[in-house]
Amino acid sequence: MEQPKEPLIYLGPNISGGVLSGNTVFKGGKPAHIDLLIAEQPEIGDLIVPVKSINDTLAKINKVGTAEHQAYQALIKRGTGVK
Repeated sequence: MEQPKEPLIYLGPNISGGVLSGNTVFKGGKPAHIDLLIAEQPEIGDLIVPVKSINDTLAKINKVGTAEHQAYQALIKRGTGVK
């Protein structure tokens, strides 16, 4: 029997066009369309974390030099538009 997947949350900026909003929670794993977004903008995947890691990840997003900070800033600079 497969164990249910833990809930995940996207802690990045909103992706234009309503494709993905910040703080979206995924229960039972990421939907297939999210994998397509990650293929186009890998930084999105860096900001999808287990819900239990919210505080740690937010601290890293706010700390200059961390991978999470760089991923968030890259999405902001890109205008978070997805092709």
